[in-house]
Amino acid sequence: MSSIQVTVVIPLYNKAGEIRRCLDSVFAQSVTDFSVLVVDDGSTDDGPALVEAAGNSRVSVIRQANQGASSARNRGIAESGTELVALLDADDEWKPGFLEAVLTLRDRYPEAGLWVTAYEAMTGTGVEALEFREVPTDPAGGIIEDFFASMLKWSPVCSSNVLGRREVFQTAGGFPVHDTRAEDTDLWVRIAMQHPVAFLPDAQVVYHRDASNRVSNEKRYGANSALAGTLRGAAQSSQGQVPGHRRSIQKVLAKHLLRLAEDCIALGQMTDARRLCGEAAGQRAYWDKCLKLYVRTLRSGPSSSSRNDDL
Repeated sequence: MSSIQVTVVIPLYNKAGEIRRCLDSVFAQSVTDFSVLVVDDGSTDDGPALVEAAGNSRVSVIRQANQGASSARNRGIAESGTELVALLDADDEWKPGFLEAVLTLRDRYPEAGLWVTAYEAMTGTGVEALEFREVPTDPAGGIIEDFFASMLKWSPVCSSNVLGRREVFQTAGGFPVHDTRAEDTDLWVRIAMQHPVAFLPDAQVVYHRDASNRVSNEKRYGANSALAGTLRGAAQSSQGQVPGHRRSIQKVLAKHLLRLAEDCIALGQMTDARRLCGEAAGQRAYWDKCLKLYVRTLRSGPSSSSRNDDL
């Protein structure tokens, strides 16, 4: 393992239709000093067999009973044999320069806790260039000045565009297990509370929004999330990267609480929705939306709402 610089961790659960595309994008990287650790999270399809059929000596497979993507990522990070870990979901793909790009960022900004690139979204109609706000625009990249402000549109970090140190992932507590509501965002926030985040504006990752079996495409979650608890704590913290960014944190918290309120309305949980609207209003942000959602809670029966990001 002495010649290997990065371990690529890929959680796998019933992605037989996408895993070869994912692996091919890793094998096509312009740098080659990496190994791949696929954590099979109890798949019931042919995905694991397809990984083994790839016949690449740099790929190892770990099997576990189904416990969710967070558990699979944590397992892969814990069993990686390198200081540096890159994450990639089995239904997404890297462009050939991704690893080179984030390793260059790491050399330029060793103080950062995460090194990431912009990403594109693939839908049924083609590739969508996403709008990232409050991020470095220098083509060479830079440190995000206010990570929390950058989250208010598309988060600059996702579970397929990130390189980090194993110690940083683990010291921050890893991904929250048994919580599929923005569980990756929860970890990014905990890391960003303590470390700078380096960002390259060149999109080196393709995020497949229309992939099969995506958790974000499934049912509503209700009133609680690990991210809400983390953001509440961040809003009251005086440590790490938080001072000076409290107003941005309050806005992110309000946005997330309103998203949870929308879920509750869709599920008919109007009391919880009203409570969340009140808490969001207390953050002094998105008052118009707070009022509109509160009015909706006074109507009987569940209703639907639209979602266009991961907060």
